[in-house]
Amino acid sequence: MRNEITLILKEIAQLLELKGENQFKTRAYSNAAALISDGNIDIERHVKDGTLREISGIGPVLQEKLTQFVETGRMDYYEKLKAEIPQELIDISKIKGVGAKKAKVLVEKYGVSSVDELEEMAKSGKLEEIKGFGAKSALQVIESIEENKQYEDKFRLDKAYEAGKKLLEYMKESGSIKKASSAGQLRRWLEVIDTIDFVVIPDDLEKLKLTLSNQFVVTENNAKLNFIFNKIPVTIHIADEHNFGLISHNLSASENYLDAFHEITKNSFQKKEDYLYDGEKKLKVDSEQMLYKLMTMQYVEPENREEGQAVQYATISGLPELIHEKDMKGMLHCHSTWSDGLNSIEEMALESKRLGYSYFAICDHSKTAVYANGLSVERVLAQHKEIDELNSRDLGIKILKGIESDILNDGSLDYDEEILEKFDLVVASVHSNFTMSKSEMTDRVIRAVMSPYTTILGHPTGRLLLKRKGYEIDQHAVIDAAAEYKTIIEINANPHRLDLDWRLLGYAKQKGVKIAINPDAHNLRGLQHVMYGVRMARKGWLTHSDVVNTYSYTKFKMTCLSK
Repeated sequence: MRNEITLILKEIAQLLELKGENQFKTRAYSNAAALISDGNIDIERHVKDGTLREISGIGPVLQEKLTQFVETGRMDYYEKLKAEIPQELIDISKIKGVGAKKAKVLVEKYGVSSVDELEEMAKSGKLEEIKGFGAKSALQVIESIEENKQYEDKFRLDKAYEAGKKLLEYMKESGSIKKASSAGQLRRWLEVIDTIDFVVIPDDLEKLKLTLSNQFVVTENNAKLNFIFNKIPVTIHIADEHNFGLISHNLSASENYLDAFHEITKNSFQKKEDYLYDGEKKLKVDSEQMLYKLMTMQYVEPENREEGQAVQYATISGLPELIHEKDMKGMLHCHSTWSDGLNSIEEMALESKRLGYSYFAICDHSKTAVYANGLSVERVLAQHKEIDELNSRDLGIKILKGIESDILNDGSLDYDEEILEKFDLVVASVHSNFTMSKSEMTDRVIRAVMSPYTTILGHPTGRLLLKRKGYEIDQHAVIDAAAEYKTIIEINANPHRLDLDWRLLGYAKQKGVKIAINPDAHNLRGLQHVMYGVRMARKGWLTHSDVVNTYSYTKFKMTCLSK
């Protein structure tokens, strides 16, 4: 129910914006959606326990609406808003370059009745003739619509992971399976997926079918069970003890990888259907590890089964020991209630300690980020006093004074040198003017990388998966500059970003650039997003020595905070 409530609150915020309501009212609903989703709050339980009023950030009016929804499955206020706002207005407002105000003009004054019609206007040149638009914004509309079409039926890794986790728990609790594993894109930890796959050895196939049919509309075809869960297509591949490993492996590798694997192993054993044979003997391949052992190859982790070159290294045991989440010691780039976070510095630090970290860097937004309650100089100094007081209490985790400084249009950072000198570390990030030319944006970011105060380059392309492409930038040139000026580059582990892209990590490693895996956490739950960043680092073949927040606090301070 939490996901449904979050979606409704987000839609209410959007509908209020389309109605022209004040931003404070609109923000109250969007903030509540973030609080419930990111804080993993069980609204249904709070309503039943009568403890909804104890949740900070959810006022009496919203409490009443949430209670009604939990108890009746309906929210009258939401239904009333939906009835007032035409669907075409909602759809058009979601297109980049349009927004609520322009959408109202397009629908009410110019009679635009669909996104398709808007696209036709933009391509014909009619859109740029309307006040508020131009050739540049019309192009943005076209690109946004085409981008949205590309994103149809695709899902972020975290959404797929959470859905897959729930589904696996459901099957195990039913007692209908002996063994199961995720497979396919999810097992390879791709940042965007379009299906969820499982390989399952049923304890009782008919019971498994019945279990799934109780919740989903299931179709069966060629030892596969297909259905939709949380809008994501799911396929359950039925296996047995002899082919579980082979099916799991072949589903969890790219075509390039499989081609290379099959070429090298084609003379080892015979393959009939989904089984391996040694002469007439059917081999028991009950795990992927067993498959590699039979082929006398080093085991290749699922996240590295992308390119065929990995197979070559596996035949000579040339694969490195990849980074593990347990290697992580420093929690860097986190936000608090001082800017746009939901928890205090102390709460974020103590949760990091609970997760096994020994040092923690608060990096709230800088003064230019007014939309995110960025810190003025006076508030920076006040925050530093709080951090000093917290460190004096010996909480068992060292708290560092950081900032996420906006990279301004000219590439400079967001404070004067006398203030920048007071931070232990600076994460420099672009948050504005994404439409610069490629050369201008590249120069802008490189100037920030060159700054003696920049410790880490944050989310280097600014992408938001399935929402926004990164800004145009020469990423190789930025990496080259980072190598020259000893600037660390971030893997932003927030599953909305996962930026730097794992495909560029090999180049960064080749150039000697160190990486930081940072959650960009705005609440306690967000700290756990480090998991996704570690998986991206593994896909990019990084070891613990490539990642600076695997260092002890002493080593991190000596090698990374003295640029």
